[in-house]
Amino acid sequence: MLILGWLMKECTTNLLLIFLCTLSLPAFANTDVDEDGVLDIVDLDDDNDGILDIEEGNGVTDTDGDGVPDSEDLDSDGDGCFDVTEAGFTDVDADGKVDGTGIDGDGLVSGGDGYGLPADVDANAVYDFLQSSYAPACNNILLCDIPELNHAIVMFGNGSNAFSYRSANHTFGNIGDDFVRGLAIDGQVQFPAFTVSVANTNGIPSEITDGYLGNASFSAGLVTTFSYNQQQWIDFAMSLYYAQQADPLVNSHVNFYFLNGGTVELSNDGPDYPTPPNQKLHVVIGSGTVYPPPSQQDKVDAAIIAPQALIDTD
Repeated sequence: MLILGWLMKECTTNLLLIFLCTLSLPAFANTDVDEDGVLDIVDLDDDNDGILDIEEGNGVTDTDGDGVPDSEDLDSDGDGCFDVTEAGFTDVDADGKVDGTGIDGDGLVSGGDGYGLPADVDANAVYDFLQSSYAPACNNILLCDIPELNHAIVMFGNGSNAFSYRSANHTFGNIGDDFVRGLAIDGQVQFPAFTVSVANTNGIPSEITDGYLGNASFSAGLVTTFSYNQQQWIDFAMSLYYAQQADPLVNSHVNFYFLNGGTVELSNDGPDYPTPPNQKLHVVIGSGTVYPPPSQQDKVDAAIIAPQALIDTD
């Protein structure tokens, strides 16, 4: 683009170069993919999806391999949802282009909300419109697999030598058979000096990959393997969020929190073990620090904290 821009600039002052430029300019120099009256060679948004071409690979990247570069493809990752929607911009008429009132000289849609930083809700440093696994229910329909859960607490390690989990309970899971589930910790665990009884009535062993300090007994045994996939739970958390964005009545029992590098405090559930219609699921998205409710009497019955967060109980 820089070379072509230099040639075009020179062409305005040198007739010989005008002839040479005419022969050497590639085909896209005279194309206008989005038909907005601004040639693609100078258009900063070739498809008018509200995402700058520079964020879409400038005509070089083809994420879904369909032969159309991302900068000209309204659905770069081929997941069935327009890039403009996944980027977080407005497209009321659902034509795949950001809404606005006109086109400026750079080929950008004016009067709209495009050209901000595209959404990366799962905070994995990849824009959502480039991830086929994330599709914000464009038609209010979202299919997702619920990952299998066989333990009461599942924690993914961070590769450090620090404890992934510390327990101060005498008995783990002591309220009825339906609530007794073991631990699955990808890391090291610290139990107190007295023996903690860890039960799992579904017969599946607890999982602790890096051993534990202190004293504990495991009714269903203990293994050093880890059976959970973190990305599955990240995908599930994001699916819950996207479904609610498409229809606020969906997953109304879910409380969403966004860390963005900061801190959040989970809200109080209410009494212990409420009936299923009254149970809240807390879903924390992004990286940062999560605090449980401050009072010992405040309750959190279920939470998905993804993808990476420090849980601070101090």
